[in-house]
Amino acid sequence: GGGGGFSDGIGASDGGGGSGIDFDSGGNSGNDGPVASKASNGLNGAVNDGQISPATPPALTLPGPAAPAALQPEPSGEPPVSLVTAAVKKWLFWAGLAAAAGGILLISLISRRILSPVQALSVAARRLGQGDLGQRVPASGPAEIRRLGDTFNTMAENLQTAEQQRRSLTADVAHELRTPLSNIQGYLDAVHDGLLQPDTATIATLRQQTAHLVALVEDLRLLALAEAGSLVLQLRPESLPDLLAASVEAFRPRADAKAVTLTLELADDLPQVSLDRTRIAQVVGNLLENAIFNTPAGGAVTISGSISETNNDTGNEADGPAAVEIAVSDTGPGIAPADAARVFERFYRVDPSRARATGGAGLGLTIARQLVQAHGGVIWVESAAAATATEAGTGTGAGAATGTEAATATGASFRFTLPLGRQDAPGNSAATGITETGGA
Repeated sequence: GGGGGFSDGIGASDGGGGSGIDFDSGGNSGNDGPVASKASNGLNGAVNDGQISPATPPALTLPGPAAPAALQPEPSGEPPVSLVTAAVKKWLFWAGLAAAAGGILLISLISRRILSPVQALSVAARRLGQGDLGQRVPASGPAEIRRLGDTFNTMAENLQTAEQQRRSLTADVAHELRTPLSNIQGYLDAVHDGLLQPDTATIATLRQQTAHLVALVEDLRLLALAEAGSLVLQLRPESLPDLLAASVEAFRPRADAKAVTLTLELADDLPQVSLDRTRIAQVVGNLLENAIFNTPAGGAVTISGSISETNNDTGNEADGPAAVEIAVSDTGPGIAPADAARVFERFYRVDPSRARATGGAGLGLTIARQLVQAHGGVIWVESAAAATATEAGTGTGAGAATGTEAATATGASFRFTLPLGRQDAPGNSAATGITETGGA
């Protein structure tokens, strides 16, 4: 029938397995009209065919007004996740960039601190190689760099000292050679000009000057060989009492001429020692000549020999006698402390006014030291004026000084040791100039 409005009603009925939808229009209800009948029949057929489940009727969406604004979802106050991620990435990028810049700056500072002393050392080494021996580097930087700098400074100091000694040696040799050569030239010029007659006295003077010149050249040659380790030593067992007695008798006329008493004091149990008789006799001769020269008239020079109580190498008395100790003592004025440390240097004289004609060239004690060292021994000086012992040997010197007699009340005492039971000197062998021979 005619309807004024449209309303729907959906009802479900379990009776008879059917269901129906009623469309009521204009207040009419029931199954009136062809539309309602057809809809009901259609739905019943769909249910019977299994197309629609009777338990879940289909939902119909009908047009209507929009939901009120109060029911719409309100926007949240937090930023979206994508914005947070972008911000984190941005901050991480700048933080990483700042960390990288800081790391580069720190590495640069540390590298500069480490490399600056190395660069200074490199510059100093280059200048040192060019001949500037006064180069030194400051001790700065890490511990290893400081130790390297100290080592470099020590090396440079030693090189500078060696260069100074070389120049001094050249000057001293030139001076020592000039004196006898000038004398020889003066006498020859006088003979040539007729001022002197070539008589026996003139020839004797020329011969004496020539002998001084030859002795100086021989001393320099021997010293050079000993320092280079090329000196040939003819080692063989020798009796020290016989060697020392022969040396004393050779110098007795000179001691008697100066009214100096020369005495030999030896222990009874001195064993034979493997040594070069010529070289050790030269050592004893140099020491006796020095002692007699520095002893005033009425004084005494004593040469003694004994067994050292302590091993120079180990300091262990259980090792048995280590060396034979020989001492040459005088009653002269002694040696001042400043001079005692330098008496074994080349061309050094305690009295600077001494010349070769009045006391030698200053090579005797240097040669004595080198010859004793070539035998593996130690030589040192004790003086009442110095109140000290200055060692100038290859060993430590502590063992050599232990057990020895005290220095004389006045004067000086030069002492040296010769090792027992040793066939060659330390650092030397037959290849470096030491020859071992048998026989007594």
